Amino acid sequence: MKELRQSVLKVGLTLILLIFTGIIMAQTVDITGRVTDKNGGSLPGVTILIKGTNQGTVSNADGVYNLSGIPDNAVLKFTFVGMNDVEVGVEGRNRIDITLTEASIGLDEVVAIGYGNQSVRKVTTSISNVDAQKMKNASYTNIGSALNGISPGIILKQSGGGPGADVPSISIRGGGEPLYVIDGIISSKNEFVRMNPNDVSNISILKDAGATAIYGSRAANGVILVTTRKANSNSISYSNNFSWGAFANDPEMLTAYEYVQFFNKAASVAGGSMYPNEEVEKWRIGTEPGYQSTVYWEEVLKKYSFNQRHNLTIQGRDDDSNYLLSINGQDQGSHYLFDDTHYQNVYSVLSNYSKHYTKLNLHFDAKLASTFRDYKTTPWDYYYTIMHAHTKLPILQPFNTEGNYMQIDGIFNPFYMQDPGNGYQLVRDRSVTGTGTLRWDVPFIKNLNVQFTGNYMTNLSHSKRFQSLQPFYNSENQPIYQEKPSLNENKNNSRNYTIQSSINYKNSFNNHSVDASLIYEEYEFIVWNMGASRRNYMSESLDNLSFGSQVGISNTGTMDESARRGYIGRLMYDFKDKYFFTGSFRYDASERFRKEDRWGFFPSFSLGWRISEEKALGDLLSKAAISNLKLRLSYGEVGNDDIARFAYLSTYSVVDKRYFLGNEWLSGIYNNGLPAGEISWYTQTNYNGGLDISFLSNRLNASIDAFYYRTHGYLASPAADYLVPLGTGLPQINKGSQRRGGYEFNVGWSDKFNDFGYSAAFNFTHYESFWEENPGEDVTTLKNPYTRTTYQSNYYTHGYVNNGYYQSIEDVINSPRLHGQVDLLPGDLKYIDKNGDGKIDADDRRRIGKGTFPKYNMGLNLSGNYKGLNIGLVIQGATEFDIEMWQMYKFERGASSITRKEMTDIWTPENPNALFPRANLTNGRIANYQTTDFWLLDASYVRLRNLEVGYNLSQSVLGNIDVLKSLYVYFNATNLFTYAPGLHNLYDPEDGTGNFGNYPVQKTFSFGVNIDF
Repeated sequence: MKELRQSVLKVGLTLILLIFTGIIMAQTVDITGRVTDKNGGSLPGVTILIKGTNQGTVSNADGVYNLSGIPDNAVLKFTFVGMNDVEVGVEGRNRIDITLTEASIGLDEVVAIGYGNQSVRKVTTSISNVDAQKMKNASYTNIGSALNGISPGIILKQSGGGPGADVPSISIRGGGEPLYVIDGIISSKNEFVRMNPNDVSNISILKDAGATAIYGSRAANGVILVTTRKANSNSISYSNNFSWGAFANDPEMLTAYEYVQFFNKAASVAGGSMYPNEEVEKWRIGTEPGYQSTVYWEEVLKKYSFNQRHNLTIQGRDDDSNYLLSINGQDQGSHYLFDDTHYQNVYSVLSNYSKHYTKLNLHFDAKLASTFRDYKTTPWDYYYTIMHAHTKLPILQPFNTEGNYMQIDGIFNPFYMQDPGNGYQLVRDRSVTGTGTLRWDVPFIKNLNVQFTGNYMTNLSHSKRFQSLQPFYNSENQPIYQEKPSLNENKNNSRNYTIQSSINYKNSFNNHSVDASLIYEEYEFIVWNMGASRRNYMSESLDNLSFGSQVGISNTGTMDESARRGYIGRLMYDFKDKYFFTGSFRYDASERFRKEDRWGFFPSFSLGWRISEEKALGDLLSKAAISNLKLRLSYGEVGNDDIARFAYLSTYSVVDKRYFLGNEWLSGIYNNGLPAGEISWYTQTNYNGGLDISFLSNRLNASIDAFYYRTHGYLASPAADYLVPLGTGLPQINKGSQRRGGYEFNVGWSDKFNDFGYSAAFNFTHYESFWEENPGEDVTTLKNPYTRTTYQSNYYTHGYVNNGYYQSIEDVINSPRLHGQVDLLPGDLKYIDKNGDGKIDADDRRRIGKGTFPKYNMGLNLSGNYKGLNIGLVIQGATEFDIEMWQMYKFERGASSITRKEMTDIWTPENPNALFPRANLTNGRIANYQTTDFWLLDASYVRLRNLEVGYNLSQSVLGNIDVLKSLYVYFNATNLFTYAPGLHNLYDPEDGTGNFGNYPVQKTFSFGVNIDF
């Protein structure tokens, strides 16, 4: 591992040293010229810079400028607020006149849509476009995390921060996981998050059915559409990123002395025995054997982890071809004590090639992408190490006087669990994807082309778990536990292919424009899995299957396959670049249904009206400083086939050792339940309305969307409708419906004053969802207005509503009590008698909390640049969701299990408004250990998600080095600051599980350089 890092660093340093070689000094010329608008009028105040430097001037009142001593091979860049930038080569000339045109603030920018592209001015659906190059310097270890806060409608929640465990859950407008499409090919989430950020050109977020229906049965939750980079120059570039990660929420842990003090405090309230004063003093001094304090969280885990990323890109182009080769390597370390026990390495290669054959009217595109991932951890994975480092008491001794391991809760000694001698888990993933596209522009029919695309992807995953437990010792240094090594090995091999063929026609005539496509697509996926295990190995050095004992040997194997087919059509039409219509359909087939119900038809249409192009409104809009105003409306239907395969058939399972006959075990089969029969797609209907508007010469831009989704025909078992069970599982039927709706908006401002440019953008998303008909809810539940889920939104679960603590014996006697509890005391939780019957029981339960996923999400993006200096930051926040405290916080095992300082704030007569109730010493209080809103924490937060400060050295220091185009040096930090007052520092707001096993979310500090040759 160390040798690999050293090799990568050597390559990086070698490339950096190249900038100091090959210096060629160019000849210079003097230039004059005039800058005008499209009507020939003078433009004063235009900034003219030599590209790649801060050398330049400004045009005078007549639009005239003068420059002296300019390299004859330089490029001049002309910029002016509200105008399109222009770049022009000097090429030895002494006079260069320029005409600038009004900017449309990206209205002519082309964005990716399903199976094609479209200019922003013509888009009639809800699509957000993300420039992925702006995210490439962030020290996120996957591109999915970088999306948080930068686009309206995107809702992310981190799952943790460890190597291989930091992939976030991604939602579009509160739906489930979206569909991922990479270069037109439907792909997996793993393929997306493992992409090299340097390889991504842009990301389109398709949010309404008007945009997503073209993907049919798999697009009910929206689409994230990725376009990889193509060559745009002849160049070589190298970039790196070195980052150090720390825990974003680092808990304050108790020392042994602080623990025994807290225990005595709890004992004084609970009436239990306490640590004697002389023993407390021994823990304070901490020198006597057996009285050393061990703060496991601080001693088992390192303060910082180290990550590094390197990328080399070679690209070239000429008149009829271009190529790009990108090689990326990422080494992600951990906070484990041993560098080689927990890490992830990801290496990727991307090759894009395009060739145009003019005489044949043929255009060919090819892509080859490979990803290699190695993930390693201890035999217990990170969950157990993190959890036990968090929960082990500081008075427990991990080592005896000889320095050997002591048992703590069996094998769960956090030091022991990290020992490389105990074995490893190793996962190796290898994937290769090849895509080829051939387009023929039909010569005898103008603007008509036919296109064929083929994609093949194969993946090989090999996992190996070798456990070789080292011995434990007692205080007399005698071994008391050792287990012979065992091995579990698994291989997974999958492949899939996609075939697309299309006919496309695009033309403009008079005031009309038409773009039409007919597409055929089919997809097939197949996977094989084989596993084997052996036990009782003779040596920990023999980690191969063949060396294990024949006793207890086992092996397994599975196979699965699936397929889809679809016919797609789309028509885009506009009149006078003012009125727009887009209609599409997808006729999809899924093998998950019987032949009679296999096909589904999913249509959509959308309308757009550029109100700003209406001449009758021109004066009014001009007075209001409105430069662009567009209204959008869309409707669409999307299907979903997310059900068990072969549910419509009678299926059987084979079980080993089902019967014992003739002194031997025999295999048998059993029926998996009744077949579903006539089931089909469940369908989502979506309505979206949007408004895009620009003010003040396109410096202020805003968009707002309102959306509504109704999903009906869910596939569910109707068990709630039957009082008498049938003795087997009921078949699924199309039953139930759900609604989801909300709004989102985005507003941005950008401007420039001489050499200083800046921008600010704010996005906001809100949604609500509820069951219109919950298929799992019976009639009795429906009749209860306090606990039913139908037509109810934004709640966490059902439970008791707390009323603080009982503050005295009189309070206990005179207040309603939990049914069956006779030992209630001051400091216990007090509940509200909701039905007023004088007691607390199940009838007092209500819907409590605010849900597990944030209903309000916001992002603020700020950036500024001055000459070569750049600064940018992303602030992201969310609210209206809860985190439920884990059992430890509920004093499941009493005060004897407390390790965190925040938990010492318990109820006493002197502390009646404590954060936690009173605590028993060794067991939880049943009265307190209930499902109640008391244990739900408001997880609302605001987080400084990303901060970057960079400087382009080539502009001021290296301007005369011909071989060097750009040298950008930067500092980047993620999750630098978090404000979440409702969590009392107990959790990170993105730790949605509420337990201590998640690898903590990271805050990172990184440095890097981007070099273009």
